[in-house]
Amino acid sequence: MDHPKKNPLSRTTGKEIFCFPKRVESSTYFPMVLFLISFLLLNMSIFSQQNSLESGYYLSSTLQKINHKEIIDLFKNADVLILGEEHDDNEGHREKANLFQSLSVLKPSLSLEMFETDQQIYLDEFSFGIFDGKQLAKETRAWNNFEKDYLPLLQIAKNYSLPILAANAPRRYTRVASRGGMNALLQLPAISKSFLPPLYLIKAFPQPEYEAKFSAIMGGHGGDGLKNIFLAQELWDTSMSHTIATHISATGNKVLHINGRFHSDDGLGVTHRLKKMGLKVLTISMFPIRKNVSEEEFSKIADIIYISGDTTQK
Repeated sequence: MDHPKKNPLSRTTGKEIFCFPKRVESSTYFPMVLFLISFLLLNMSIFSQQNSLESGYYLSSTLQKINHKEIIDLFKNADVLILGEEHDDNEGHREKANLFQSLSVLKPSLSLEMFETDQQIYLDEFSFGIFDGKQLAKETRAWNNFEKDYLPLLQIAKNYSLPILAANAPRRYTRVASRGGMNALLQLPAISKSFLPPLYLIKAFPQPEYEAKFSAIMGGHGGDGLKNIFLAQELWDTSMSHTIATHISATGNKVLHINGRFHSDDGLGVTHRLKKMGLKVLTISMFPIRKNVSEEEFSKIADIIYISGDTTQK
């Protein structure tokens, strides 16, 4: 079966289709061609800019490349360093361990989204040497990539006797929030609430931009269902920020906190909450070089950008 010939001047971008008609007047044809050429060159220029950065760390405000020593100097003036990751970024995981090894000179505690507050005892017992990483994974409902990507961080903390914090709210309670809202959380028994931050903190630091960003990711469908799902997101952020702030208040330690970058990018989520609590926060966002982010957007994402050269992701 013969396929119809495509118009050579047609171009598809996402859901929009740009196509010149088969017949156009000469007075309009060439300006249209020039417009198309300019459009393509502009996009090629933007694409080139987006991919001109090598793998490494950059100050987002200037795109000046920096190293571990310079990050250490910046961290000296902060209480918390939030490192926002993409959970499947293989090179990013390797680099996090390298960076934490360097940051260990400042003796920061390690805070992790990947562990929940009711699992703190297992992290303490791992640090004490009661069991190894494989047993820890069994005891804590660890993520599938725990041993490859997160255990190296725990080993560094253990080697330097640095506290490890289980920062996140237990999943069973975020499910309660997503299904029943705040009223369901308020009805939890006291023993359950002991693993959660004070519930009034969930709505203490409103973030309309964060809610709008979350809604867009979820497809923009409103109603109580989406509000409750966002409440669960806020509960995660509240738990992590409360764990960090409480630990700093009790110990005076700096904290390196690791979470998925949606929780901290753009000055939102955990970043926003910690700043509202009066803490000095330094942020890093790690993502693969394939990500379609223009250089102009970098300064909005985090204080420091790490461009990963990981090409294994799909």
